[in-house]
Amino acid sequence: MSRMSPVLPLPPLELRELVGATDPELYENPTRVPIFPGLPPGAWATFLDFGSGCGRSARRLIQQDPRPRRYIGVDLHRGMVQWCQENLMPHADGFEFIHHDVYSPCLNPDPLRPWIAPLPVEDGIVTLMEATSVFTHLIEGQAEFYLDEVARVLAPDGRLMSTWFLFEKDGFPYMQDNQNALYINDRDPTNAVAYDRAWLQEALADRDLVIARAMPPSVRGYHWRLDIVTAAAGIEPAEIPEDTAPVGRRPPPLLRLGADRFGLHGDEFAAPVVVRPRSEPPPPSSLAVELQGAKEYIVSLEAELESLRAAQAADPRGTGWRARRSG
Repeated sequence: MSRMSPVLPLPPLELRELVGATDPELYENPTRVPIFPGLPPGAWATFLDFGSGCGRSARRLIQQDPRPRRYIGVDLHRGMVQWCQENLMPHADGFEFIHHDVYSPCLNPDPLRPWIAPLPVEDGIVTLMEATSVFTHLIEGQAEFYLDEVARVLAPDGRLMSTWFLFEKDGFPYMQDNQNALYINDRDPTNAVAYDRAWLQEALADRDLVIARAMPPSVRGYHWRLDIVTAAAGIEPAEIPEDTAPVGRRPPPLLRLGADRFGLHGDEFAAPVVVRPRSEPPPPSSLAVELQGAKEYIVSLEAELESLRAAQAADPRGTGWRARRSG
């Protein structure tokens, strides 16, 4: 198989919207240079793309020289994984895409799915791991679990390239010691999640991980890019500098109706964008509705039982019943 495909498919716009960046140029690598510069050649042995989406990094890596010897793309959106399997894997030996079947309120909304699952990678083999726009969408318990997974899968000289929303908990005096994340969406807490800087540094230290480099956001409060390595690498931990970026806005594209099914049924995406002009109270939990129905049914059974008891008290010998039976 040729190392450079003459025609490498570009994900449809609607799939690119799901990962935020839609400019086709962000999916191209015509110069074939490494997508993360300055790394030693050994870093490209085993690449784990946690949150591979519709293949933004994979598509550039296929064009890269050197190409990773092994690439594992993992994502919770079934349609994007399927699109990558059908459109990118045929152009790259050693590349695979795996559906990480965990619950997501918008992108994998089956409530029977677990919130967490082990990454499908052996211990200590990943030389380079990417998690762009992943920890920015994990609630605190998920982040703890997947930091454990990072520590498990990284090789001793492995490196994680990740993005985070960060804040300083000192500015929120009402937060408990065990509360370290801020959420913006009452219906989908994974919409965007910011973490306390001190919590993150302590969480990394507990797992023998350190920040090797911290790149501030281009817009204040937006993505920090943190390069994280194992303590065994012997790299001096980097400080997280103050966020002095200019104020601005970077809202991602709004989701379209049925976004969780995109990529599963061909390339037609006619669904409109979901626009809510005002914030409405969240609907009741489906379990709460079911529980209320059960309570009402129990009340009706108790009323029927009380009626039977009253009838028995009025006719203790049951003569009326026997008369009805004999008639």
